[in-house]
Amino acid sequence: MAPLVAARRSAGRPLPFCTDSPGALFRAGGWRNAVVVQAGQPAANFGRLTRTPEARDAGQQSNLRTHLVTAAL
Repeated sequence: MAPLVAARRSAGRPLPFCTDSPGALFRAGGWRNAVVVQAGQPAANFGRLTRTPEARDAGQQSNLRTHLVTAAL
């Protein structure tokens, strides 16, 4: 995440709302038992998505990921 934030800062672009620790972010907001998985992983695969590659195609940033978080208040 740090490389993305640095690149956006140097380009004068707005910073994204993002985190390297989605579970910690949810816990800090009062959510309990936060379970974090990436789309396509077995715990987040409901038959609609294929497993996502760890690194994306050339030209895209490999540090950008989408997470599925389940938690309880």
